[in-house]
Amino acid sequence: MENTNLYEKAVIQYLIEQLGLEQYDQELADNPMKFIPAEEDEVTAPLKYFRIMNTIHSERLSEEDQKIIEEADDEKIAEAAVRTFASTISEIPINTPADRETLTFYTDRMFVEPDFVTVDSVVVEIRTSGEYDEEGNLIDDNHELAKKAALKEIAERMEAELDGSLGDVPIRIFAGAVS
Repeated sequence: MENTNLYEKAVIQYLIEQLGLEQYDQELADNPMKFIPAEEDEVTAPLKYFRIMNTIHSERLSEEDQKIIEEADDEKIAEAAVRTFASTISEIPINTPADRETLTFYTDRMFVEPDFVTVDSVVVEIRTSGEYDEEGNLIDDNHELAKKAALKEIAERMEAELDGSLGDVPIRIFAGAVS
């Protein structure tokens, strides 16, 4: 199916808007901890600190929705994204209520601990970088540890604030700093 990237971008844009990620992005930019954005992610640009980790499975769209995507009408694609995102973000097709309880593996890279989420979750990663000197060493280990702790708190607060903002679709925020 051609134009799948248009659909994927529409889903990502919808999630960014629904979750208010631009406001959280600004909060991190203005934070006195001086978080450094990680490498830019083309898909979630202009966000500097966030990335949607889900793979968008556009192959699950109905034939009717696939035709809409093929027509490349931005407005209709955006409408399809709002209507269908929940079925295309899950790691497996959700055919029964029990499918929603299936777990999938994500890694919280900052703490190098595995984290399992239900397959129907929207997973957002907070991405920052450490501050290094010319030799590649962290400038201030203690400050970096404090930033990691602050990011974990921000992620937990965001999850609580965003709960229910996508209906019954669970939302997980990982503080996946890039060090």
